[in-house]
Amino acid sequence: MPTLGELISIAKDRVFITLDKAYDFSWEYGVLPLIERYRAYRTVLIPYNYKLQRAYDIQREMFRRHGLCAPYFARAVKEHGIMDAEGIREAVAFLAEHHMPPALRGGEYNPEDREALEPVISPLRGNHRIYAETLRASHDNREHWEQMTDIGYNIIMGNRIYELLRFTKERYFDK
Repeated sequence: MPTLGELISIAKDRVFITLDKAYDFSWEYGVLPLIERYRAYRTVLIPYNYKLQRAYDIQREMFRRHGLCAPYFARAVKEHGIMDAEGIREAVAFLAEHHMPPALRGGEYNPEDREALEPVISPLRGNHRIYAETLRASHDNREHWEQMTDIGYNIIMGNRIYELLRFTKERYFDK
């Protein structure tokens, strides 16, 4: 099993690393020194469950020290980890006001919320990275991926990786 430092050095400039158990470590004293050591400033996501102000403070300090910021997906969810339209509005306003990269992390995509989410997410298309999950078996399918991409989601995490890759290839590359 690699250490976190080894993982960061391997992942640098290749993929994002999400450390979603932010309660178990200190970003400032545990993760940031590793990011600095491996010069992997754009590799590790600031934990999405950090409040917007804390993420902003971390990014501001990184920018002051290195001229770069760690990526952060602002969390915009309501109960049970479902995306929240009002939370999205608030996060978008905060990110813009503080000149933070425009990236939103929803939780689980719930097709029943499409009517409320579409008018909030669609205007962000092309200007934001919008992430959500389809981890529940009933939501992890082509029909829901199509709904999500039609609305404006551009990052989807699911359990059916090969099917999701095929969908992405067919939708965006086989035209």
